Amino acid sequence: MNLKEKVFSKFPVWCFIVFAAMCLLHYFSLRPLWLDEQFILNNIQDYNYVQVFGPLKNLQAFPRVYLVVVKAFSQAFDYHLLSLRFFSLVFMLGAFVIWIKLYQRQWQDKVGIFLSILSFTVSYQLVYYSAELKPYSMDVLAVGLFCLFFYYQQQFVSKSPTAWLYCTSILLPFLIFFSYAGCFVFWMVGYNFIILIRDNKKLIPVFLVNAAVSLLCLALLYFIDLRHGMYMNGFYQYWKNYFLGINSFTAFITPFGEALKEIGTWWYGNTKLLIRMATPFLPLLVFSLAKYGFGGWKKNGWGIFTIPRMFGVLFVELIILSICHKYPFTGDRITLFLAPFVFYMIVKGIDSLRKIKILHAICFGYYLFFLGVCLVSSFLHYLSLYKQ
Repeated sequence: MNLKEKVFSKFPVWCFIVFAAMCLLHYFSLRPLWLDEQFILNNIQDYNYVQVFGPLKNLQAFPRVYLVVVKAFSQAFDYHLLSLRFFSLVFMLGAFVIWIKLYQRQWQDKVGIFLSILSFTVSYQLVYYSAELKPYSMDVLAVGLFCLFFYYQQQFVSKSPTAWLYCTSILLPFLIFFSYAGCFVFWMVGYNFIILIRDNKKLIPVFLVNAAVSLLCLALLYFIDLRHGMYMNGFYQYWKNYFLGINSFTAFITPFGEALKEIGTWWYGNTKLLIRMATPFLPLLVFSLAKYGFGGWKKNGWGIFTIPRMFGVLFVELIILSICHKYPFTGDRITLFLAPFVFYMIVKGIDSLRKIKILHAICFGYYLFFLGVCLVSSFLHYLSLYKQ
C-alpha cells in the first residue's frame, strides 16, 4: 500500500475523530436550553409516562417512544443538560458511521468518498443537532439505516432470503417510533421487495412479513403519536411559508425556490456569508438531482436502492406533502435527514465536470476551500460557547 492509499484508508477515522471532537465540544459547553428545548423539558417533567402518549403542550412534536426513553434516562440524572441531550449525541455519532459506510459503498472513486465524508464532518448544523433536545439527529441515523439496508437488499436479485434479511426486514419498521423521518422511507422496503420479486419469487414470504409488521407499526404510531399532532393548527401556521401553493405559478415557485436554496446551503454554516459561499453549488445539486435522482429509472430496474434514487424520491415526497399542507418543503431542521444526501449530490455534480478539466479543478478547489472555512467557522463558534 503506497502513501496515498494509506492516507485515504485512514481518512474516515480521522474525520470521525474531528466530528466527534466538535460534537463533544458543543455537548460539554452546556449551552442553555432554548425555547423549544425548554418546552420539551416541561412536557417530560409535567407529564407521566401515560400522558406523554397524548398531546404535548406548546405545539411540540416529538416521537413519543423516543421521548419516553429520554424521560426515563434524564429523570435518573435529575434532568441534567447532559442527560437530556445524551441520545442526540449518540445518534448523531452513529449516523456519521452509517453515512461513512454509505459513501464508501456508493462511490468507486476515493476522491468522492473524501469530499462526501469531509462535507458531513464540517457541517455546522449536523454538529449543532448532536447536542440539542430534539429528535433530528435520530432522523439522520434512521434514514441512513434504511439506505444502508437498501444496498444489502439489492443483493437478493436471485439469492434466497437469509435469516439476517428476515430480521432486518422485521426490525426496520420499528424505527418510525423514534423518527418521524422514518415514515418517509419505511415503505420503500416493501416497494423494493415488489421490484425484486419479479425475478425472485423466493422473496415473497419476507415481503409479506415486512408488509404486515410495517402496517402494524404505522397503525400503532398513528394511535399513540401522529393523531395528536396531525391536526395542530398552530404547527401548520408556523410552517405556512414553506407550503407550496398550486393556485398560481408564483404561489408555487416562490416558496419552492427559497426552499431549494435552503436545501442546498443551510447545512454547512450558520452565517449569511457561508450560505452565500455555498450558493454556487446549487446548479450542481439540481443537475445531479435531475440526472441521477430522477433519471435512469427504467434502466436501473425501478428500484430505490441507491443514495441518488432515494434522494429523488424524498424530494418528490416533500413536494407532494407540502402541496397538501401536511409537511413543509424546506431545508430547515425538520429535514436535517436530507443533509447527507445533499453532500453526496453536490460532490457528484463536481465529479460530473471531469471532462471539463479547468471547470472541474475550479469547482473542486473552491469546494475544498469552502469546507475548510466551514470547519474553522464551526470550531470557533462552538469554542466561543465556553466564553459566555
